[in-house]
Amino acid sequence: MNFLKKNLYQLYKVLSTPFSGFKRYKGGQQKSALTVILEQLRWFITEGNANEYYYLFGLNIQGSRQKDFVGRKEILKYREKAERILYRINGTASLQYDVLTKDKFIAGNYFSALGLPVIPVLGLVSGNYSLTKQGERKELSEIIKNGTPFVLKNISMEAADGFLMCEPVSEDSVLVNGIQESISELLKKLSGARYILQEKIQSHSEYRKFNGTALNTTRIVTILTSEGPVYLGGFQSFATGTSKVDAWSQGAVYVGFDSERSSLKGNGYFHPGIPGAAICDVHPDSGLKFENHLLPYLKDAVELCLKAHEYLYNTFIVGWDIAITDNGPLIVEANEKPGMNAFQAINGGQRSRIIKCYQSLE
Repeated sequence: MNFLKKNLYQLYKVLSTPFSGFKRYKGGQQKSALTVILEQLRWFITEGNANEYYYLFGLNIQGSRQKDFVGRKEILKYREKAERILYRINGTASLQYDVLTKDKFIAGNYFSALGLPVIPVLGLVSGNYSLTKQGERKELSEIIKNGTPFVLKNISMEAADGFLMCEPVSEDSVLVNGIQESISELLKKLSGARYILQEKIQSHSEYRKFNGTALNTTRIVTILTSEGPVYLGGFQSFATGTSKVDAWSQGAVYVGFDSERSSLKGNGYFHPGIPGAAICDVHPDSGLKFENHLLPYLKDAVELCLKAHEYLYNTFIVGWDIAITDNGPLIVEANEKPGMNAFQAINGGQRSRIIKCYQSLE
């Protein structure tokens, strides 16, 4: 019954797409309502759901082609098939390697051990205790009393879930993502899971000109081919308002960039779920224009990701979160699910490129 309800709801969304209140992201001659419904039906048949990013992709504009875009179900299919090939080629079929990207504690220490620049992992937190890399066991309350800001991240959650920016206020209270809490309230958040402990870092001063409340990470996507990893593309995230995170779903604006020129492109994109915001050409807080704004170390960040992907030889596609600091790029995370909806909204449809990379492995 739940399956039937789910599909009926998705079918309703398909049929109502042309008449809904979805934000229009791109201008131009609109496709007819019938064409929109037919395209949504095709997406529903292949993906099992309505394409909620239809307008974000600009598919409502005449001349656009839905077949250029890859959906979640299809990309997972190619990833699974590609990684079966990689496991066979590398003789590792009996092992599980996805922990290298899914567990932030293991990933951070793995890349650090390889000599790659990463945000240092200071410890592994469970409840009120942190186990340091030196084998010392410290109470979290003791760390808070030191007064130095720090970051806690759930080892397996994605996006901004499980991210806690902690700034001690006193010996028994701390600002957690900007909200003051007692140590006991913080410990309740940490119960039942493990977190990595990291020091708070800042992005490069040029990135902070747009907004300095969060880290403002750079998303870079690399993909494996028979010749090794190649660069697929990327985008820059900028937090807005007073947010401590630069997550798209929490108001961040995503902007494309040209890594060769180390410059931003013209438009910033907001998540479809953010009320009243679609596309902007300046940052809503600072008013800085995106087009051709030069940002340091973008090319270096791409090169770092390509180098790091060499060591993830069983992982087909990786969405890297990179912190570009005053001293250069640092790896924040490696995501085996790179978030292709935002990526394609900014960089265009990627279906043919992904299929081509997969076919090179066959």
